[in-house]
Amino acid sequence: MLGVAAAQQPRAGTSKQPSRVPKSYTASAILAENRSAVGVIVAAGNNNAKLGTGVFVNGTGLMLTNFHVVDGTDAVAVQMSDGSVRAVSSARAYDVDNDLVLLQVDMRQSIPSVLGDSDRIVVGEPIVVISNPEGLEQTVTNGLVSGIRSLGGRTLLQISAPISSGSSGGPVYNMRGEVIGLAVASLETGQNLNFAVPINYSRPLLLSKMTIPITALPRPKARLDNQRGQDSDKPSEGDQQKKAGGPP
Repeated sequence: MLGVAAAQQPRAGTSKQPSRVPKSYTASAILAENRSAVGVIVAAGNNNAKLGTGVFVNGTGLMLTNFHVVDGTDAVAVQMSDGSVRAVSSARAYDVDNDLVLLQVDMRQSIPSVLGDSDRIVVGEPIVVISNPEGLEQTVTNGLVSGIRSLGGRTLLQISAPISSGSSGGPVYNMRGEVIGLAVASLETGQNLNFAVPINYSRPLLLSKMTIPITALPRPKARLDNQRGQDSDKPSEGDQQKKAGGPP
């Protein structure tokens, strides 16, 4: 839980001390602040094409999204908020278990979102998601952190903000405009039972200096072979694809 220090009362004849209370934004202000940081990811393979969402996390074109958005594809591009399209030259790092990949977009400068601390999330706090459900660009939804769940040995944030296919990788913001997670999945059998990967899982990826061609990322069959006989508590590939957050 966030601790907020009480602002000191100014003495007579002195100027007022600046407030230490964190600034809070409206959903529209969060969109305005981060519009250029969120893009539509288009990934294509031999027989399929996928849509997803990504968010810039630094000023040199590094974009974070879900691994399943680019899983099994050969070419990836990003449509920016101004309509321009940039190629993705490579991946910098990936984490299959937590469904994350850090992409290098072909551009010298980018406007990133500010990353928050997902370890300080409080159940019940309001959140905003910016994503591209069904390709509807820059869609804003809001809701709450409904719970913090453990699934298959990893932590997921349960959120009530609506997401759909194409929302995968969409940044989840707290009301200070900080990214605290990435939208990843929905349960079709319930209403607004949606999940996000905590942003702190991405921290190790941000330290990587590797350059990995998109075609060199692990392929679905290879990953299934490696996991056979392990992780029996994890959903099957078929189960994963039944969720809206499965391959878009």
